[in-house]
Amino acid sequence: MKYIKYNILIALFLGMMASCGYDLEEYNINPEVSTNADPDYQLNYVQMVMLDNHHVNWHMNLGMLSGIAQHLAGPWEMGAARAVWVDHDYSYVDWWENSWLATYKNVVDLVERTKDDPELVNVNSAARILKVFTFARLTDAYGDVPYFNAGKAYYTGELNSPYDLQKEIYDDFFSELDAAVKAFDASKKSIDVDAMFNGNLNQWKKFGNSLRLRLGMRLVKVNIAKAEQEVKAAIGANGGVMESNADIAMINHMNIAAEDIRNNPVSEVLERSGFSDFGICATFSDKLVDTDDPRLDILLASYANNDKSEPNHVDVVGYNGLVPASYAWDAPALEGTDGVERGFYEGGYLVPHKQLVDKDDPSFLLGYAEVQFYLAEAAQRGWVAGNAADYYNQGVEAAMKQLSLYTLEEAISDDQIGEYLTANPYLEAEGLKLINEQLWIHYFLNGHEAYSNWRRSGYPELETPPAVDWEPQLYDGIARRLPYLDEELDRNFDNVNAAVQRLEAQGATAAARHMDGRVWWDVE
Repeated sequence: MKYIKYNILIALFLGMMASCGYDLEEYNINPEVSTNADPDYQLNYVQMVMLDNHHVNWHMNLGMLSGIAQHLAGPWEMGAARAVWVDHDYSYVDWWENSWLATYKNVVDLVERTKDDPELVNVNSAARILKVFTFARLTDAYGDVPYFNAGKAYYTGELNSPYDLQKEIYDDFFSELDAAVKAFDASKKSIDVDAMFNGNLNQWKKFGNSLRLRLGMRLVKVNIAKAEQEVKAAIGANGGVMESNADIAMINHMNIAAEDIRNNPVSEVLERSGFSDFGICATFSDKLVDTDDPRLDILLASYANNDKSEPNHVDVVGYNGLVPASYAWDAPALEGTDGVERGFYEGGYLVPHKQLVDKDDPSFLLGYAEVQFYLAEAAQRGWVAGNAADYYNQGVEAAMKQLSLYTLEEAISDDQIGEYLTANPYLEAEGLKLINEQLWIHYFLNGHEAYSNWRRSGYPELETPPAVDWEPQLYDGIARRLPYLDEELDRNFDNVNAAVQRLEAQGATAAARHMDGRVWWDVE
């Protein structure tokens, strides 16, 4: 009933906009439509679009960020993982443009329209949490971005927003999460259209606090005292952090035949591409193989001619991953058990498992496993009570069991989890490395978080991708941030240029399109 309910309400929301004579893009810039939209429908719409459409996930999440994090390899966008400016600029433009049109303007508008109505405090608080979640992904990728006046042109008359300092943005994140969680009120109007928690305010509180925990941990390199303060505040806040996999913040999708915002966008990429270029990076597959990880055959597979209807590992010797940031068409053919050589397109290499590509699979925003790994790190650092090894073990167990939310051919058993932990025990001397390697595995297909957590923790130790003769690198190393768009320089030059000058003052180079610069929390 939950799926049917939000399916109908989204349809009504979109239909209402159509009846007013506006399409989705017009909605995002037209104040009359925003005034008429029901806050519940608008919140649900934000939930459906905030993880981006399949085009954006193709280019950014999977093609670029998962490539930099060395989960995936193969497609053209791998150039970004070698700090190469991808020629077709739309790879970067897609995320920026689509996010502003669909997500940021809507969530900002929803917060603004509901902030002064006491009866709508719950939808307002939920919107404030989603605003932090969505803008955190943006600023963590670029650094300084429009935030305080972003999306408020109708309210302020300011068309070109300043690029705010990331430190100040983060300070506001913590204030917003604290205030939003405190403001939830069960005596006020409920959240009636909710694809995440079905209106459960306790779970919304846990999500807000767990997000604060994640963002607090971002600061360990730049301000360790502030990191500890925010981590402790998140754990001790009203409602606490997530306590089991039942608290996972995820979007429940539907299987719609056409391209549709209700489908899982990552699944749609992998299904529509037919695994065309998306292979598994050897850094990732080798880690799973070396530790005999039971997730290996759940997450990864080889298929004859990359046809997911074929059985796993057809005549392939071993588990073959692609060289970091390499292109699928460059992968050398490998000899199979039958003596036949197979390249990437013939099924010689690993790709994401077919059981991860159903359109009604959930999208995970933040989960209990991640919380346990961060608590393990907090315990390792002496910030919280408890044993780091216990948190770590609970995190591994939760991460493996979370995979059961997919439709699996065979779930991971308790015995398998126990055997894995026995063979790969938590060692205090290597605690930070082990914790963050587990987070990296857990973030598979979530390039945003895998890339951010690698930069803040330094783990796993990624291999610098090899250069190719015909494609000059902008600088020697792995990109530390995404470059600002030429389109933004054209339409908002003064504000973007001010942000660029701040990057250059810290040593970032124009020749590298400032991809060698670091966001505020990613200090050396």
